[in-house]
Amino acid sequence: MPLALVTGATGLLGANLIPALITAGCRVRAVTRQRLHLDRLKTLAKESSCFEHLEVIEGDIRHSTVRELAVYGVDYLFHALHSHEYWLPNSVIYDVNVTATAALLWALSKTTVTARVIFTSSTSTIGATYSPFDPSSLDTIPRRRFSTLSKYWAEKQVELTADRTNLEVAYLHCPYIIGPMDLRPTPLRLVIPAAQYFPLVVAPPGGGTIVGVEKVVQRHLHAVDDWKPGRREVIRGTNISYADYFALANRLAGRRLRPIKLNAWILKSIAAGSVFDRCFVDYMSSCRYSETGSLSVGELEASMEMTAEWFQTHTPFGGFREFLRYSKRFF
Repeated sequence: MPLALVTGATGLLGANLIPALITAGCRVRAVTRQRLHLDRLKTLAKESSCFEHLEVIEGDIRHSTVRELAVYGVDYLFHALHSHEYWLPNSVIYDVNVTATAALLWALSKTTVTARVIFTSSTSTIGATYSPFDPSSLDTIPRRRFSTLSKYWAEKQVELTADRTNLEVAYLHCPYIIGPMDLRPTPLRLVIPAAQYFPLVVAPPGGGTIVGVEKVVQRHLHAVDDWKPGRREVIRGTNISYADYFALANRLAGRRLRPIKLNAWILKSIAAGSVFDRCFVDYMSSCRYSETGSLSVGELEASMEMTAEWFQTHTPFGGFREFLRYSKRFF
């Protein structure tokens, strides 16, 4: 059986990819900084028996010894790691998302050049021409924008490393992902569990392209089955305004309430958090629809319903107070 290494194992994509790979007949090795999170996933997952067959390496891929252990003997590397912990310093985000990504591929190339790499990227990198990383600007870039830039810089590092090592890499560009098994939701993913605690009466302007994690997992498995080195696949999603997305979350919580769309200037007047700042408002306010947003709203609603059911049954929050305490990190 082929051995697949999954990074970002306790993230939304990694947590859903692991059982799918095991079900498909792969041996799976996961890297995680805290085994506690994987143990928690075992208790929350429908396919918890799959996690019993998982090989776990506990450690940080920023450390060379962890990287060497992780890549030994692997046939596939699913690099689904991308830190969304916006409250961390930009230097830490860069080390995790960019520097460690390049180092991991170099470590892999030293053990084998036949392993295949599936790199999870973002639709935000398609056609992008951002400036190269400038260490002098590290602390001046707003955190939400820095996260986007770090994905672009990481992709460029993967391209460079692949060229120098002859590793075969496939790139999957994902829109915004939602789904079950979400232990640490980012702000837009928090909308679904939030609607279960209280009605969503207001929504930001703008919108985006959103897709259910189950479809993203399917495309990752397809990339292996139909391997094409250097392929770039843009995963389709649903184009939707945030007001409509919030309304769907309300409806899944049993409320037929359409939120009022706030003007950007209102949000900017209260945007004073370390993450929820004026740059974050600008990011949310612009309609970032994708040409690949061809899935129907009904398909998105089905994914949201599955997600809402998971949060209702297996909430990672102990209750409303813990939900608020977690949410405050972004504000």
